[in-house]
Amino acid sequence: MRRRLFIAVNFPENIREKIERTTENIPEVPGIRFSSEDNWYVTVVFLGEQEEEFIPGIINAMKDAAGDFASPLVKITNIAYGPSEKAPRMIWLNGDSESSEKLSLLRDKLNDELFNNKIRFKQEMRSFKTHITLARIQGVQDGDLPSFENIKGFPFSFQPQSLDLMESSLSHSGAEYAVLQKVDFKQE
Repeated sequence: MRRRLFIAVNFPENIREKIERTTENIPEVPGIRFSSEDNWYVTVVFLGEQEEEFIPGIINAMKDAAGDFASPLVKITNIAYGPSEKAPRMIWLNGDSESSEKLSLLRDKLNDELFNNKIRFKQEMRSFKTHITLARIQGVQDGDLPSFENIKGFPFSFQPQSLDLMESSLSHSGAEYAVLQKVDFKQE
């Protein structure tokens, strides 16, 4: 059986509450569909469709990578349109460059360990940008998009305690996510 998998860092409950308060301040506009709280995570590596037999190798790769890394501090700096302001398709919470650099090193280590465990997937070659998708935009004119100038509460930060192997199941009502395995970061 094939499963749609990715490796992510999830948020502690207090940060989820902070994100929820932030989204409550974004004006509702037809054509902007907000993600549920289950969709709030930072994807480190997207694995795509994988045979179930490869899951133990993926978990081994996660253990090897996480064992080399202390929990990275992830700092969220602002809310913006993504992937670019000129052609917005989503509303993102963005991380700072230092968070992106740390998570990029983690992604590179994971890629190496996944390769060593013979896991095949399409590696992301773009530079890593820490972001969390809050909403998707479809059919909204630029002039109708809300401004984020008055949204407060930034910056904030958190330290994830684990790397999480996540499964995405597609249904008529959208994607549903489940944590299959948590792997703790190295303790200092």
